Amino acid sequence: MSPHPLYGRMLAEKAMRDAARSVQGKNFASLEEANAFIQKVMENPDLVPPPATPLEEAEELMYTLWELDDPRERLKIAMRAVELSMDCADAWVYIADEVTKDLSDAIKCARTGVIGGERALGEDFIRENEGNFWNNVRTRPYMRALQTLAGYLWVAGCYEESGELYLKMLRLHPEDRPGIRHCVAMDFAEADQDALFEAVIDGYAGDPMASFTYGYALWLFRREGMTRTADDALLTALHCNRFVPPYLLGSKRIPKRIPSHFTLGGEDEAVCYTQRAVGGWQATEGALAWLADRKRWITRQKKAKK
Repeated sequence: MSPHPLYGRMLAEKAMRDAARSVQGKNFASLEEANAFIQKVMENPDLVPPPATPLEEAEELMYTLWELDDPRERLKIAMRAVELSMDCADAWVYIADEVTKDLSDAIKCARTGVIGGERALGEDFIRENEGNFWNNVRTRPYMRALQTLAGYLWVAGCYEESGELYLKMLRLHPEDRPGIRHCVAMDFAEADQDALFEAVIDGYAGDPMASFTYGYALWLFRREGMTRTADDALLTALHCNRFVPPYLLGSKRIPKRIPSHFTLGGEDEAVCYTQRAVGGWQATEGALAWLADRKRWITRQKKAKK
């Protein structure tokens, strides 16, 4: 066994959270002085103040969960966190993802996490920090609960409520560090939710990731057919990641083991995209034939230039 796949990411987040808690209420003469203090805290964890509330204690406990290699011990930590505070959103997310066996139970747990996260932050805080939300580390458990609930609702076919949650997350943090736009870009076509993708497009022109470039091309094809605009969008997608077509067209098999990370423009990115988005391409009449035709055209153009 080994630590949870999220261990590295959550360890980095805990360091940020510790730094934020350590400087709270302190006045520094300069940015340099503040940074020097934060560096000292990172080198000496004993300088981090102890949790001041049951919720803080529960959240601190959850950060220890990710380094454990025994799922049974992780569950004990999550349940203890809930006992300390029902508002511990990360604990409910963990239970929804790793413990529940039924989709309806997963939705209930994720929804409890969202409610707890909202209560912990407060309506005023959420409203005042809209637009730069994720950059405040306090918000992240709530954002994870929102994304988890939206994902389970989508699987359950509750597309309207799920879409509202996705759009809410984008309003809270338009920079979209959690990658909500990519979730929508990969899922909209199979669920016939083109209007949701249209609502997400604004503000993300030029995004080079396969999920967005291929998603945008597919969205245009579904709306317009084989137009010049759709062709141009598909050519952009092919330029951003040339490895996608063989997987979408079935000439290459999607591996059973999907990478947990990928390189922009790499074959691992193509695998991650296709594994989730292929259903949308298959559900769109003529889309795969269009992709194959455009791919052949590019191949002929390259041969003609040699």
